[in-house]
Amino acid sequence: MDRRDGQSIYDDPSRSGRRKKPSAKRARRMLVVFFVFLMVYFGTAIVKAQVDLYQANQELRELDEVLFQLQLEKETLEHEREFVESEEYVEFKAKRELGLLKPGETLIILKDPGEDEQQP
Repeated sequence: MDRRDGQSIYDDPSRSGRRKKPSAKRARRMLVVFFVFLMVYFGTAIVKAQVDLYQANQELRELDEVLFQLQLEKETLEHEREFVESEEYVEFKAKRELGLLKPGETLIILKDPGEDEQQP
């Protein structure tokens, strides 16, 4: 089984040693397939980029809304802090919780109408 004439047992005798050049029609078809593949690839990439951009814009809108809500809350808390630090608040707390009065003020305690009936 030793072939010394340069041919392999796998060589097809009907084929010559040279390959045929692809015809112009086949080359054109391969070129069209290649460009179609490129168009599909880039088209997919563009669509994906658009979807990512839409999602990023949606997230940006949501974060803008959160920021707006937090700014409103900050303003409310700043006004509340200003009120708590004011003399009016100190006076309010002293009268309401500690029962303190300014000189010349009189404490009046009003009873609910239902309180008299509940006591035995």
